[in-house]
Amino acid sequence: MFFEIIAINILTQEKELKEEFIRGKALLLPDISLVGDIVNQSSIIHEKFRNNFMIREFELAVQGYIHPKIRVDAFASAHAEIGHQEVHNHEEEHNHSQSHSSDGHIHGGLNFEEGYITFLQIVGPLGGRLGRKYIEFGKFNPLHPEQWLYVDIPLVLQDNFGRENLIGDGGNISLLFPAETVVLKIEAGVWRNFSGPFDDVFYNGRIISALPVGELSEIEFGLSSASGIIQKKEKRTFSNILGTDLSFKYTDPGYKIQFIVEPIARIEKSFEYAGLYTSLFYSTRNLQIGLRFDQTRISEKIGINPTVAFLLTETTKLRVQYGLHIGEHKHNGEEHSSTDHFIFLQFIFAIGSHGHVLQF
Repeated sequence: MFFEIIAINILTQEKELKEEFIRGKALLLPDISLVGDIVNQSSIIHEKFRNNFMIREFELAVQGYIHPKIRVDAFASAHAEIGHQEVHNHEEEHNHSQSHSSDGHIHGGLNFEEGYITFLQIVGPLGGRLGRKYIEFGKFNPLHPEQWLYVDIPLVLQDNFGRENLIGDGGNISLLFPAETVVLKIEAGVWRNFSGPFDDVFYNGRIISALPVGELSEIEFGLSSASGIIQKKEKRTFSNILGTDLSFKYTDPGYKIQFIVEPIARIEKSFEYAGLYTSLFYSTRNLQIGLRFDQTRISEKIGINPTVAFLLTETTKLRVQYGLHIGEHKHNGEEHSSTDHFIFLQFIFAIGSHGHVLQF
């Protein structure tokens, strides 16, 4: 039933697009949207209180079809970002400095966040994308901040990719194999690093399999990889970052339950477990409550992050998140433990068609 609905929607959409293309109308009129993301962060790190208020992002989205099977998506944003971890050793300092400083101050600017062309079903199940893209790695990395279930990036992803998502300039190809009982999608891409730990060129791959469980729920399993050269101190090392993700979603007309677990590993000289994050969320049309657990081996931290969000309208959301981070670090050759506290207050709104990402 689930995939029958998807197939019907796709066929209907393609028929409508072809009709409009023949008449020479709607394809020339893109969808334009604006998304605002405002965050206040209060923190106590090593018994020092800090408070930062920022307009984290104003995102302008322009999206539309130039052909029934060719879609263009472009996202420009004025943004700020903030790091919420202290640096405790040189290796961690290098990992965090790949894309942003970790001094706890606000950094920002105007950038071309994402812009890509999607080719739908070029030949049979073959498709692809060209441009700048949030890399298809796991469940979290491909998402824009307004699509996150949380205010911040899970610790294990921060330690491996930096304080923004892994983003690249390049392209990928994909194969989609839909069936009555299971859907399989395979992707592979080559990119130049825009935001992330890699020096220049890196490669990624992803396999996703989705299986309906009854009429209202679905289980999805994925494998991801990102490989390239990473500069560590004065040494260049070819690194493979690997991830696996398992998710479950139950969607009832009145509520929704979402579970995600995503462990990460690295292969350089040997296989090393890097950590994981896992979350469980319950959502209604007016309220969303959830809990995320973080573990990262790189900065030796665990995190507990309860979250409550109020859906004020279909495209307006107010979120409160508390973060407790417990870690170990070395100082002057001695082991020390630390307990850091974070409170986030976030207001998100959207105008235009892209605002559907905020809806229930």
